[in-house]
Order: sequence, then structure tokens, then C-alpha cells
Amino acid sequence: MDNRKISIGTSNPALKDKITVNITDGDSAINWYMRFNIALDETTVSHKTMTVTDTDGYIMRTDISYDPVKFMIIISPLDTYEQGVYYILSVSKKVRSARGQYLKSKINIVFKLKDNKISEYRVLKSNVEVAPPRQRPQNYENMRESKAKLYEFHKKKGISIEEEIALSRVRIAEVDPKLIVPPIAGVAALLGGFFAGGQVLFFGGAAVAAAAFGYFIFSLTRPKTASALMYNAGAFAFNAGKYEAAKKLFTSALARDEYNEMAEYALNKVGFYLSEG
Repeated sequence: MDNRKISIGTSNPALKDKITVNITDGDSAINWYMRFNIALDETTVSHKTMTVTDTDGYIMRTDISYDPVKFMIIISPLDTYEQGVYYILSVSKKVRSARGQYLKSKINIVFKLKDNKISEYRVLKSNVEVAPPRQRPQNYENMRESKAKLYEFHKKKGISIEEEIALSRVRIAEVDPKLIVPPIAGVAALLGGFFAGGQVLFFGGAAVAAAAFGYFIFSLTRPKTASALMYNAGAFAFNAGKYEAAKKLFTSALARDEYNEMAEYALNKVGFYLSEG
């Protein structure tokens, strides 16, 4: 297969010369027309290779079609976009030409509407990490109003698009390596002694493992350590869209360490994602 890359649009670097935006009937229906410089393999033009999501990665329903004469992909919405809310159009590197050439790099285009018109859109830099696409939860409609409040809060803080996208996920807190390394070293010593067949090495490894796990359990009784681990459990739950569980874990983290600022921020944030009704 020819692994040379293809590029989107023309040689003109301006985004507006590559992508045409059309708003039909003032109905917030945003149709993306993406013209390529070579015929595409139609089997790679699908919902698997291109999506429209909100900044949390929740997928907006779309209809995707390909015009083989104009080498153009048309992405039409099946959901209504909220005003003033950022959305991301993503095109995967797996899109390829009829000759097997691949797109040079993944494309992420952020946009939002104001008064039923595109008020802002641009290509994100390659180092901006966006949330992976995922299906919307059953309470997504209830979440939208709360999410709009979060955007207003961020707007007042002067938060940029890139920061907004980064804030859509909760950062994992670093845990002291001394908490994790000793148990791993202890298990390694124990297994080494077992397979080597030496009693001294085996019992020495067992002693190291017992001491390491004892230190681990002792550390869990320390408020800051317990709070950090509880917060991380909440962060994983939040990033998986399990907001009720995340709220409980962040609350527990703060109960163990009232100065855990990450847990305090996350607890405030998760409130925006939960239905108030």
C-alpha cells in the first residue's frame, strides 16, 4: 500500500479556503463541506473516522456523505447545537485516498455559534488533547443547561479555547512514588526468591514485601495520601462520565483533607454536570 500522505484542501493555508460553512434556514444547522485534493476511499468516510463532539467528547449525531466528483465530504447535523457552546469537528488520520494515501495528521476544528451564526472556528494545534468520542448519557439533555453555566463561568475567567478543552477532563493528581515503589519492589523480591529457589532470598523478599505493604497501608491512614487517592478515583469516574460517583469521591477526598485544592475545584466543577432537578 502507498503510505504517502494526503492533505486536506488546497495549498492555501487559510482555513476558510479549505472548509466552507453554511447555515441553512437560520436553524442552527451547520453543514461542513470539506474538499480534498484527491479522490477518497469512500469506505474510510464514516462515523468511525470523523465526528462532531462537545468538549467532553460526547458525540453529536450527524449525517456524513461523500461527493466523488468534487472530492468533498459533507457533514450535516442531526442534533441542534447550543448557542455559545464549543464543539469540535474531528477528522481521523485513517481517512485515505483511493490510492491508499493517508491524511497527514488528525484534524480538530473547534467552533461555536452565536445568534445562529458561526462566531468562532479554527484548527486546534496538534498538541491540544481533545476528549475521545463517547456516547452521550441518558441525562445529557439535563446536563446541557448546567454545561452552559460552566461555559459562562469560564468566559468570565477569560479562559481560552485550548484551556476550555483541557478543563473538560479532570487532571489526575501525582502520587508520591515512595508509596508505590516499595510494594512493587517487595513483590519483585518475593517472586525472585521463589523462582530462584533460595530460602534466604525467598524469605528476604517476603520480609521486604511485608514491610512495603505495611508502609502502604500505614500511608493510607494519612489524610493527605488518602485524600489524593480518593481524588484520583473521583477523577477516573468523572472522566468516564460517572458524575454522581465522582461527586461522592471528591466529597470524601475533601473530608480527609480540607486543603486538597484539586478536589475542591473538581467538586465545584462536577456540580455543573449534574442535573439540578
